[in-house]
Amino acid sequence: MRLTIWLTVIPLIGLAFGAWPSQLKGNVQTDTRRSALQPVSFRPLALGQVKPSGWLREQLETQAAGLSGHLDEFWPDMKNSAWIGGNA
Repeated sequence: MRLTIWLTVIPLIGLAFGAWPSQLKGNVQTDTRRSALQPVSFRPLALGQVKPSGWLREQLETQAAGLSGHLDEFWPDMKNSAWIGGNA
């Protein structure tokens, strides 16, 4: 019984003292994070500008012809799902 109490109390004390210094100084990580951000290096692409070919195209066609492409046929909730334009 005593061992169980000590095995519970010691980690709790360690957690309390481990969090204490960061509470005194404030969260330094969020203060420096904004200054570390760099400007965006990439420009967004228009929809349909990138087209799959080769192995990736074959995999996507296989998935579309298989279970992934016919999900709404066997899962009734998918017909009205917000993911595909529904309101559920």
